[in-house]
Amino acid sequence: MTSADLTELLRASRPVAPDALRERVRAVAAARPAPSPFPRFRVPRLRLVVPAVAATAVAAAGLIAVVRPEHQQTQVRAAKQLTHGAVREAAPPTTTAPVFGAASTDQAAQSFGVGAAPAPTTGRAVDYQAQIGIEVKDAAALSSATGRAQAIARDLGGYVVSVEYASADTGNASLTLRVPTTRVQDAIARLTALGTITSQQVQIQDLQEQLDQLARQIAVLRGRIAHITVLLSNPALTAERRAQLEAERAQLQTDLRSVRAQSTATSHRAALATIQLTLTTKEHSATPAPSSRIDRTLHQAGRIITWEGIALLYALVVAGPFALVGLLAWFGARLRRRSIESRLLARSP
Repeated sequence: MTSADLTELLRASRPVAPDALRERVRAVAAARPAPSPFPRFRVPRLRLVVPAVAATAVAAAGLIAVVRPEHQQTQVRAAKQLTHGAVREAAPPTTTAPVFGAASTDQAAQSFGVGAAPAPTTGRAVDYQAQIGIEVKDAAALSSATGRAQAIARDLGGYVVSVEYASADTGNASLTLRVPTTRVQDAIARLTALGTITSQQVQIQDLQEQLDQLARQIAVLRGRIAHITVLLSNPALTAERRAQLEAERAQLQTDLRSVRAQSTATSHRAALATIQLTLTTKEHSATPAPSSRIDRTLHQAGRIITWEGIALLYALVVAGPFALVGLLAWFGARLRRRSIESRLLARSP
């Protein structure tokens, strides 16, 4: 038997569905709604995943917000302790200014006394700068303290560089005073008596080495000028050589004037100390009440949720096109499968 005969035999003996089954299939097909070319995409599990993810994010935000403020508050307290406890001794030979910290601390009170300040280095030129914060009772006391501070500077042989006074808007006054360095301790003691000390800082920078170097430069320049003057007194000099020496002497004299000006400015800087005085009233210097723990928690939770929303939006922007392409491919495959099934049903007898 050949393959052709076998094929004909199989076609002739294929099973035939009974009429009852055919009628039942037709009834089911007639009762079944026509398939939509755009079937609705249902993901029932997504309805459960989204609330779970949202609840997890909110819980994590709350936990971080509760723990993080305490950590930040501890760091702030540690920084304040380091700032208010900084009281150091001056080192005159160095060029970096040492800082003497807040006079309100017990350590500062024991070292220098309340309102006291370190004395300038004896026998050396220094740049003495002080910043003082004073709190007074009200606007009337602020006006009186401002006038008295200016009078103190003049009484000690100094002068007032600048004054900024505003009692209505900010309730403070800022003064820059220059007083003789030899009397700066008296000035600070009298200024701190105007009210309650809120801050006190002193910086001392050594200027003696700079003055000594300028003095050596002046001596060298004067010696070279004197030497050239002696050379110019020789009548046997040629005109060209005389002109060269005179030009060199003129340049040295210019350099000498510049170095002398620097020396004078440095000496003036060492002779007068600079005091920055800030006066404030109690109603304007009061520290605002710290926020409650609930406010800090809500604030931190809001910040965390905001950042999570930004990250989610970024992920949607990046992955959105790929998701859209995948969704279209899924719809296309499903429509193709439906079309194939419809053709197969149509071919069946």
